Amino acid sequence: MKFRSFYLTAIGLLLFAFHASPSIFYVNVSNTVPVSPFTTWSTAATNIQDAIDAASDGDLILVTNGIYQTGGRVVYGSLTNRVAINNAVTVQSVNGPAKTSIQGNAVLGNNAVRCVYLTNNAALLGFTLTNGATRTTGDNYEERSGGGIWCESSSAVISNCVVVHGAASFWGGGTVSGTLINCTLTNNTAGSCGGGALSGVLTNCVIVRNSAAFGGGVCSNTLFNCSLTNNWATSSGGGAFSCVLSNCFLFRNSAVSGGGAICGTLTGCTLTTNTAYDGGGSCSNTLNSCILLNNVATNNGGGAIYGTLTGCSLTNNTAANGGGSCSNTLNNCTLMSNSATNNGGGAYASALNSCVLHHNSAAFGGGVHSSTAFNCLFDQTNSASSRGGGAYSSTLTNCTLTRCQALNEGCGSYRGTLNRCVITHCQSSNWNLAFLGSGSDADILNNCFVAYNSGAENGGGAAYSVLNNCTVVQNNCNLTGGGGGTYECSVTNSIVYYNTSGSGSMFTYDDGYFDLLDHCCVKITPFLGPGCFTNAPLFLDGLHLQTNSPCIDAGNSNFAAGAVDCDGRPRIVGASVDIGATEFQGANQEPFISWLYKYGLPDDGTADYADSDGTGMNNWQKWIAGLNPTNTASVFALQSPAVSGANNAITWSSVTNRTYYVQRSGDLSQADFSSTQSNIVGQAGTTSFTDTTATNGDLLFYRIGIQ
Repeated sequence: MKFRSFYLTAIGLLLFAFHASPSIFYVNVSNTVPVSPFTTWSTAATNIQDAIDAASDGDLILVTNGIYQTGGRVVYGSLTNRVAINNAVTVQSVNGPAKTSIQGNAVLGNNAVRCVYLTNNAALLGFTLTNGATRTTGDNYEERSGGGIWCESSSAVISNCVVVHGAASFWGGGTVSGTLINCTLTNNTAGSCGGGALSGVLTNCVIVRNSAAFGGGVCSNTLFNCSLTNNWATSSGGGAFSCVLSNCFLFRNSAVSGGGAICGTLTGCTLTTNTAYDGGGSCSNTLNSCILLNNVATNNGGGAIYGTLTGCSLTNNTAANGGGSCSNTLNNCTLMSNSATNNGGGAYASALNSCVLHHNSAAFGGGVHSSTAFNCLFDQTNSASSRGGGAYSSTLTNCTLTRCQALNEGCGSYRGTLNRCVITHCQSSNWNLAFLGSGSDADILNNCFVAYNSGAENGGGAAYSVLNNCTVVQNNCNLTGGGGGTYECSVTNSIVYYNTSGSGSMFTYDDGYFDLLDHCCVKITPFLGPGCFTNAPLFLDGLHLQTNSPCIDAGNSNFAAGAVDCDGRPRIVGASVDIGATEFQGANQEPFISWLYKYGLPDDGTADYADSDGTGMNNWQKWIAGLNPTNTASVFALQSPAVSGANNAITWSSVTNRTYYVQRSGDLSQADFSSTQSNIVGQAGTTSFTDTTATNGDLLFYRIGIQ
């Protein structure tokens, strides 16, 4: 019985080995004596179809150099395929696509011949497929699609092939379905979708100079690490239509809509130098971690239109409206050096979340126009040749606008609504022209900080605006009496102080001119309204209030601007709303908030207990210790004690504006620390204390605290 068991097992292994070894069939177009079943080069078939017919699933057919342009097989309807791989075999050229080609008949209609048909699990390796075509009548998918190659499913594999000059009257001029690896699809055309390819999976492929009405390069495909170049669509999706693309490069594609891609999902892709009427780079796509560079739209959305972009970079794109973005949702994106001849150099009619915008330009709204922005940074010279250097007719929340420029009005913002925003260092791009509102013009500002803006004529900080719970300081206008802080504004619960205007007039209204003031702290203005006073606001840092500020609890709570202040902390803490952009949070809390502000950390509460520099202490603890939360070398640490007899010298890192105490314990597990010394004045760098009472050589543990 043991012998029989071994014998049967051996037979099983031999049968498996027999079936695992494919038969090899040979094809040579120049062979003069083909003999079936074509199992040697001397008896090789002269056309590929004869060898396929002789083979079985799993076999290999080797094809040597030549142009294979005779024979054919109908699979569906009335369309002839030059080669029909109708069983699961591998057809492979010996010397690659430069030496071996399969040629169809590139005449759309009844005389058309497709190059190759592949059934499930078939493979085609190393061929050039040229001049394939489809019928103009019959089944749209089976007879009018796939001029070069038509596959039953993605289980059919095409590798190292060139598909060129294929034509389809309907879909897929080059290929339909299949999995394509290291292939080139070029100069193929389709009457409807997918000039180069339809409904396939493409990896490391080159798709160049293909065309269709929709998806000049590809349509309804999945692509990995592919290059799509110089494809065009007469309607939509010059490079790609309704595709999923990963790590692909889309260059110089063109269409009416979506020059690079439309209606797809792109991840880690680069879209550059694509053109369209709308959406030069992208239209109606979801883009993740993509680069959109140098794309052009003659109408809207040079970089992208009608999409959702996350973690993307939009640079140097141009359009009439929305140089970078039009009608998109952008999350954590960077918009840089985009331009629009009309509206929204960076973005137009878009929703931006946690984005950075710099060096964008337009006639109106250099940064954004008709958009919403949350937690965004407008930095480094967003500019408008007319109005709204940073923003025009937009709603901004928790944003910073700095160094924005405009030629006419509203360097920072024009005709928008700004909540909890910072507007600083904005100025006219031409100091000698008439100008209104360097920081803000015709806006509604709630809980905003407006500082260090410079205007050429009137309203260094704001003009013709409504300000509620704002702080307007250190702004300047060039015209004496023009309102260095505000000009003809309605101002409530706000600080307007330390602003300046030019010289040479008999009137000097540094802070405000012809404003409507209610419960404000203002220094120099011709008209003081109810609840106003001229006492200095007493800042900790130019924004946050000292404990003895006259602005605390001095506002009109009926006009409090929302539930939170400029920092994002509770708006009414005391008996009444405070005057200014920030609410005094208490004697213990406010210096800490000012410390966060000083180091550029979020002061809305989200960073209070965060370890910003990864040193093991949260920001509240670092503030108590007097540390720098942006410097990993700034730590509160105890060095190893120096022991000399009964004296233990304790040294720790310290700062000059803190007082320390030393405690010790003989048993760390009990944590029964007792005071050894207090009121030790901190020194710069390190502070030392010598414990002279460490007798009997006992084991001692020390800890340092801040009083």
